[in-house]
Amino acid sequence: MTALRHWPSTLDDRRLAETTNRRPRSLALVVLAAGKGKRLKSVTPKVLHPICGRPALWHVLQAGLAAKPTKVIVVVGHGADDVRAEVASWKLTPKPVFVEQGKQLGTGHAVQVAERAVGRVDDVLVMGGDYDPVTGDDVKRLVASHRRSNAAATIASTVLDDPGGYGRVVRRGSRLVEVVEDLDATPEVRAIREVSIVLFAFRRRDLFAALPLLDRRNRQREYYLNRVIPAILAAGQKVNAVTVDTGGAMGLNSRVGLAAVEAVVRERVNARHMANGVTLVDPRATYIDVDVEIGADGRFGYDDLDAYGTDDGVHFAFLVRAGERLAGFALATRGSPATDDPEHLDVAEFFILRRHRRTGLGREAAFQLFDRLRGRWIVRVSNANPDALPFWRSAVRRYTDGAFTESQHPGGAHGWRVFSFDSAIPVGR
Repeated sequence: MTALRHWPSTLDDRRLAETTNRRPRSLALVVLAAGKGKRLKSVTPKVLHPICGRPALWHVLQAGLAAKPTKVIVVVGHGADDVRAEVASWKLTPKPVFVEQGKQLGTGHAVQVAERAVGRVDDVLVMGGDYDPVTGDDVKRLVASHRRSNAAATIASTVLDDPGGYGRVVRRGSRLVEVVEDLDATPEVRAIREVSIVLFAFRRRDLFAALPLLDRRNRQREYYLNRVIPAILAAGQKVNAVTVDTGGAMGLNSRVGLAAVEAVVRERVNARHMANGVTLVDPRATYIDVDVEIGADGRFGYDDLDAYGTDDGVHFAFLVRAGERLAGFALATRGSPATDDPEHLDVAEFFILRRHRRTGLGREAAFQLFDRLRGRWIVRVSNANPDALPFWRSAVRRYTDGAFTESQHPGGAHGWRVFSFDSAIPVGR
């Protein structure tokens, strides 16, 4: 790490408090989005795996923005270009600044490479990009507690039935002492069920004074951000802790973890709609994207694709229903005009009524279509159709977990984007 620097003094703290009385404290949000996610076994960057229709990183940024940061910094690494492009498409305010972590040497190192971008703000909010399912209210409560208690650092924690793999929060009585990574924990520490979430608030000066004290003397040979806690305590500074409810799920460390986080978010989304007067035919089987809005007294639910027409081995037609109502149709053909292979399957027609768009119904219908007709698929989308192109790119990426090709083909006035993949063994969702 970098050279040791002067630790802020008590006088510095008093000056900081006086400054706080004169103006609102400024806040930088730093999101750690450089990880690969090896256990997900995916070509898609860990933070871009979808949760209820939006990437994990989108959920993190929405929660962080609730604290009204004056700066947003996203630390990128694995799949940096894809992450930058995706975040840029969300048109967030403040506009995110990207910092690249060339070597992934741990969370502490990731925060340190963001120091210049953080600048001279008063406080720093650090969040993990792979989404422990915290809400905007959780983040606001953490920052408010941090400032109200005049702490140098405030961590978020939660209690899990099975805390295996996560950093344990070690206390003496009610006083927080340190956070110990699972791999480095003793059996006694591993028995603790309170774990740390990658959600921290720091006074900027205390954070960047502590980071140079970190070392890599641990099983993973990484600079752990949570190791700044004992350093800050040893300097006589105050550390606070706020407990949040993650619904028993934590992060995207595996496919099981991804499914658990999505289940928590889906339950929250469905509960929000029902509280607003929406009837869900079967909440446990209802999947609504997180940013969908449904009017009061609305009704949501859909059935399987309903085959119609004659199966001649070449044309395959289906109706898409939402509850008892017709919501769209799909037509697939065997023998795509985009290739010379008579066995290729092609999405010839696909239409969802406007009222059912952005509800997740179209994506589910596409998945069912691919599952019904196993084989090599070609999806052709006109470049002149700005709505269809991102829909199919997202649907195919999620269905295949990134195992598809995208190419440009001539034809018509604007040409076609062609997505090719194999539905014989679906690996996404």
